[in-house]
Amino acid sequence: MVENVQDTRRAIWEEVLEGVVEPAYVPAGDLIFRPGAPPRIALIRAGIVRVFLSGTNGQQLTIRYGRRGDLVGLAPLLAGSRTWSAEAVVDTTVEILTMDHVRSAAGRRPDLPWLIAEHVATWASSALHTLQETCSLPTAARIALHLGAIALPSHDGLPVAHITQQRLADAAGTAREVVNRELSARNLVPMLSV
Repeated sequence: MVENVQDTRRAIWEEVLEGVVEPAYVPAGDLIFRPGAPPRIALIRAGIVRVFLSGTNGQQLTIRYGRRGDLVGLAPLLAGSRTWSAEAVVDTTVEILTMDHVRSAAGRRPDLPWLIAEHVATWASSALHTLQETCSLPTAARIALHLGAIALPSHDGLPVAHITQQRLADAAGTAREVVNRELSARNLVPMLSV
């Protein structure tokens, strides 16, 4: 049921914003937006994007992962926050939007303000639920959750995470050495492609 709702919302964003701007290619590991830069919105056309905050100590807190049809950056843009980052986990294609693009789309879709409110409420609720669940988990379980969120099927059908150990450590809020130890202990190092 939840997947169907998410698929419907993704289809709506793709329909509302179809052809607004040209798609842009973002290589794996590159930032789509970074702290301090003016907030902007990205509609994901292909790939996986990790949205996160960085603490003053450099530790990162993953807020969510976005996939095809997801909108990232809307909440920080509306809040005027410049502390968020979004990183392409795999090679990704996005459309970078401004509030002017959204306002133009609202002229075609009078229900757009309600869609935006639903979008922000849904991802905020989901992010808080995820944080509540993961804060008390052991490091190995947090690493496993992040691997599950970003793994894609390979040519033989087995899941492969296209991510370095350092980027996985950043996503899980731990050190690379801890990720290496946990993956080695569970013989999961081959699951990483980089």
